[in-house]
Amino acid sequence: MDLDLLDHTLSELGEPGFRARQVWRWMAAGAPSYAAMTDLPARLRAVLEERVSFSSLAVEHESRSRDGTVKALFRTSDGRPVEAVLMRYRDGRRSLCLSSQSGCPLTCTFCATGSMRFGRNLTAWEILDQALH
Repeated sequence: MDLDLLDHTLSELGEPGFRARQVWRWMAAGAPSYAAMTDLPARLRAVLEERVSFSSLAVEHESRSRDGTVKALFRTSDGRPVEAVLMRYRDGRRSLCLSSQSGCPLTCTFCATGSMRFGRNLTAWEILDQALH
C-alpha cells in the first residue's frame, strides 16, 4: 500500500489524522482488505477501496515445501516479477527474504534472480507489501 497516497486521500476526504494509523494497525495485524477494517466507517472503506490499492503487488504464484518454506512470486503494478521467501526452522525461528529490486544487475549464472534482466529498484511500499503478505 502506498502510505503517501493513503495520507493524501484521507486528508482530501477531511478525515481525522488518526485514520491512517487505524488503517496501518489493521494492515500490520493481517487484515485481508479494507472491508475487514470494521472500525472504519463503511463509506470510507468503500472510497479507499476505489482510490488506494490495498497492495502494490499481485500474487502470481505461491509454492510451499514440506519443511514449511513458502515462496511467493508477485507482479508489480508495472508487471515486473518480484520474489519473497518465508523460511521456517525447527526451533521456531523464521527468516523472511524480501526483494528490493526486480531483477539484478549482477547477472550471476547460479542465481535465478540474476538470470532476469535488471528492471528497477522497488519502492518502500512494494518491499513492505511483501512482508505483509
